[in-house]
Amino acid sequence: MLFTAHRRLLAIAGAGLTALLSFIPRLALGSPRLWQPLILRGNQLPQLLNIPVNRIEVLAVHQGRLEPIPFQVDSVLVGGIFGLPRGPQPTTDAMPQAVGPNDELSMMMFDLGERIAQPAQLPERALEVAVADPLGGAERYAYIGVVRKPRLSPVRYVDYDPQRQLIETEHYRLSLKHEFPDDLRLQNHKGETTRNLISGFELRGTVTVLNLLQFHLTEHDLDSRLLAYRAGPVRVIRRVGHRIRVFLGVRSPEVSTVEFFYRDFAQAPFTMRLPLRKLFRDIQGRIAMDFVDLRGYSLLASGLESPLPLDDHTAAAVGDNTPAQWIGLRGGERLMLQTFAASSELGFIQRHLYYRAESSAPGAASGALAAAVGIDTDGWQRLPAGSHRFNPLLISAPPDYGAERAIAEAAIAPLVTVRTVAERNLPPGAARFGATVSSSLLGEDGK
Repeated sequence: MLFTAHRRLLAIAGAGLTALLSFIPRLALGSPRLWQPLILRGNQLPQLLNIPVNRIEVLAVHQGRLEPIPFQVDSVLVGGIFGLPRGPQPTTDAMPQAVGPNDELSMMMFDLGERIAQPAQLPERALEVAVADPLGGAERYAYIGVVRKPRLSPVRYVDYDPQRQLIETEHYRLSLKHEFPDDLRLQNHKGETTRNLISGFELRGTVTVLNLLQFHLTEHDLDSRLLAYRAGPVRVIRRVGHRIRVFLGVRSPEVSTVEFFYRDFAQAPFTMRLPLRKLFRDIQGRIAMDFVDLRGYSLLASGLESPLPLDDHTAAAVGDNTPAQWIGLRGGERLMLQTFAASSELGFIQRHLYYRAESSAPGAASGALAAAVGIDTDGWQRLPAGSHRFNPLLISAPPDYGAERAIAEAAIAPLVTVRTVAERNLPPGAARFGATVSSSLLGEDGK
């Protein structure tokens, strides 16, 4: 959806942490984090360093029963580049992997369970991962063991077909063409027959240099290609290369970004560099998705007082200057929310809702509403010179989940304590190996 295209353009911003803290009293007790992964680095799990990945198991207690849950370990090389073993330009080989200090172990928050009542069921020297949520609710637990024959879950939350450029989970199916979204379908199980919601996207960029030169960029000026990937049971990681067609067939040097796809979540962190800030007088951008049929959907945005049902009269109800720190669509039994991970630098950027209703798209059903939905941005030139890290997020949740809840979950990380099971009852600070960290959504690769 909107998420994938955002990596090509200076993008929009998410809600700030201070504003999000005000949401907490209004949230129901507990935060389900149904869409959110839990990511731990190797240096947060020192007991696993240099352990072969094929000897690791991750377990959780559900209704008193200890069972394996899906997880994966992704190699992160020197310089923060993910080791992706497949594709035209793989960054690592397929040799057996051992856990390194920067490697990432990922699992889903909703898979964590109760605290184990009988630790003797666990492997010797097993680790307890305890997750406390600042947004409320009971602590959640997972257990990591090292054994000769690990118990592994057969569940895969996300599938990837590189030949068809198809990413599929229980809740969505996304097809890419030239590395941009070409077909998006919401579903309740893999392989379900549902209608395509999109026909393409709009990308518009304008850069003014020294009040003399103005450059325009559209989606037709970009060439993108898959470089490498890795598909695991929890997430698919893809490295994509991009070049801009500058003039008369001349193309810019290739830069790459990395995309992460989960069952209900996707992100594409990127780094923006402004070498000579005074050169730029104005930098504007627009990114929008062209929807072919929005019957039964409602439009949400941070600047709208309430969701707007999408019908032929909606365009008049949406002002050109409606603030949009986040936008969303509710329909098809899902809430699709576009936002950014919180960052102090987002305050430099002005963000407004872009909505344009159209006549029905060719081939759409009678009465279908075609519309472009996205964000207009301005003010990127106000960023200080240097490098700036941004992390666009796309969240899919149940329709009654609430945008405020999802935004708060994206900005306020759970607190994670890792310790050996033998030390789990010691007072805080007494555990020899205990470590409390914040789980992060930020992928460090984007180079």
